[in-house]
Amino acid sequence: MEKHVLGEVSKLQSEQNVLGVLVSDTKGLCIFSSGEVTPGISGHITFIANQLSKLDKHDLYPTIVLKSDNKSCLIKGCENSCVYVLYQNK
Repeated sequence: MEKHVLGEVSKLQSEQNVLGVLVSDTKGLCIFSSGEVTPGISGHITFIANQLSKLDKHDLYPTIVLKSDNKSCLIKGCENSCVYVLYQNK
């Protein structure tokens, strides 16, 4: 994995309340996962990011936030990958 991506993942992992991080390629293959994130969800995460990117032609890589009572997640597509971050709600 590129040094730049590893650096960004390290920053994400060190943030408060982060439970896990997952990076997948554009086809949904898990490139990296850590913490409480299951690598098997990488295809689903990439699918969500790809589908929502079709909603706004001006924003190819929207930021998606999903929340439940005790956890939330952020999904961000990029040119060559997709990043998923799982947070513990405060």
